[in-house]
Amino acid sequence: MNNPALQITSPLAAAVISINVRLGDQVAKGQPLASLESMKMQTLVTAPEDSVISAVLIAAGDTIQAGQRLFEIEAAGTITESTGRVAAEQPATGNLLEDLQTQLAYSSDAVRPDAVQRRHKKGYRSARENLTDLCDQDSFIEYGQLAVAAQRDRKDAESLKIETPGDGVITGLATINSAEFGVHLSQVAVIVNDYSVLAGSQGYFHHKKIDRILDQAGKANLPVVMYTEGGGGRPGDTDVKTQIAGLDVPTFARWASLSGQVPLIAVNNGYCFAGNAALFGCADIRIATKTSWIGMAGPAMIEGGGLGNFAPTEIGPIDVQTENGVVDLVADDESHATYLAQQCLGYFQGDKQSWDCADQAELRAMMPLDRRFVYDIRSIIEGLVDTDSLTELSKPYGPGIVTGFIRIVVWPWA
Repeated sequence: MNNPALQITSPLAAAVISINVRLGDQVAKGQPLASLESMKMQTLVTAPEDSVISAVLIAAGDTIQAGQRLFEIEAAGTITESTGRVAAEQPATGNLLEDLQTQLAYSSDAVRPDAVQRRHKKGYRSARENLTDLCDQDSFIEYGQLAVAAQRDRKDAESLKIETPGDGVITGLATINSAEFGVHLSQVAVIVNDYSVLAGSQGYFHHKKIDRILDQAGKANLPVVMYTEGGGGRPGDTDVKTQIAGLDVPTFARWASLSGQVPLIAVNNGYCFAGNAALFGCADIRIATKTSWIGMAGPAMIEGGGLGNFAPTEIGPIDVQTENGVVDLVADDESHATYLAQQCLGYFQGDKQSWDCADQAELRAMMPLDRRFVYDIRSIIEGLVDTDSLTELSKPYGPGIVTGFIRIVVWPWA
C-alpha cells in the first residue's frame, strides 16, 4: 500500500450486525471485517488487501452513515494461513464425546457473554434463560443445536458458530408442570426465538428447525409453546440460491394447522415483526410483556413501502395490541410471561392434585333477585370455580363479555 494507514468506510447507511476482527489482527485480502444490514439486506465489508487492523471505529449494534469510517488498516507482511483467519478452529481432541461437547458449548450463554449482557442491560433475559425457566429441570431435549446460519459464503465456520448459534432459534421437546400432572401428561414441544442472533430473524435452517419440531408436535399431539421475539424473514442467507434465500416455507401453514389439534401458546417480549408476528397472531393463547411491540412489518419494511419512517417502539405497542384483541394476557416481564404460559398450559394437562373453592352457599346472594340491577359477574365466576383458577383472556377487548379458563373439580359421584 502507498498509504501507511488506509481508512475503510461504509458504502451505505446501515446497522452494524457483527465485527469479525479485533485491533491488531492480521487479515488477508478479501477477508470479512464486518457485516452491515440495511433494509433487511446484508453487506460484507472486506479487507482490500493483506493488512493489519490498526483501528476499529465501530461496535456491533451501531447505526452508521454512508462514508463513515469503520476501520483503519496498515500494510502487513506475509499473511499465514493461521493468522489470516478471524478465529482458529478448536482442535479436535480425538475423544468424540469431548469434541461433541465442545461443539455444543458454542450455543451456550457462556460463550457469548457480550450478547447476554446486552439483553440484561435492557432488563431482558437470554433465550436460554427463558428456556430454563419454562421447562422442568433437565427435561429439555434439543433438536438442531449445532445449526448455524446459511451464510458460509460470507463468514468462516468459527464466526458462524459464535455469532449464529442454532441459527437463531432453540427447538426441542420437554416436560412442563410434571410435578403437578406427571411426566406423561406434561410433554410439550418448545420453540424459543433468540433475538441475540441476527435480531431473531428467520433464516433457512431456522425455519427447517421449526418445521421439524412442529411436525413432531403434530404426530405426537403435543402442545407447543413458542417465544416469538424477532424481526421476521432474513434474506441474507447467501448459501441458499433459490426461493429468496429458501424462505418459501411451510412453517406458517403448519403452525396454523395445529390450532384445534393441540394447544398453541405464544409468548413475546420486545420486538415482534413480520413473520414472527404472524406466528404470534396465529397462536391459540397469546401472552406479551408490557415491553412488547408487535406488527406485521418492521421499520425497514414500512420505510421501503413508502409509508414513512417509524421507530420500532411506534409499531404495535402493547396498549394498542391489547385493546384490539391481538394480545390475550399482558405480563409484567419475561418471568411473569413464562409463569402465565405454564399456568395456561396446565388447563390442558389433567386434574390437579389438590383444590379448594369458596363457600357455594354465598352464590345465592351474589345475583340480585331483580334482574334490572347490575351485579359483578367476576365475583360470581370466582365464587363458583376452584380458588384462584380463573385466567381471564382479553379483558380490555370486548369488555361486555368475560372469557377465560377456569377449573371446577369433578366430584367422584358426578
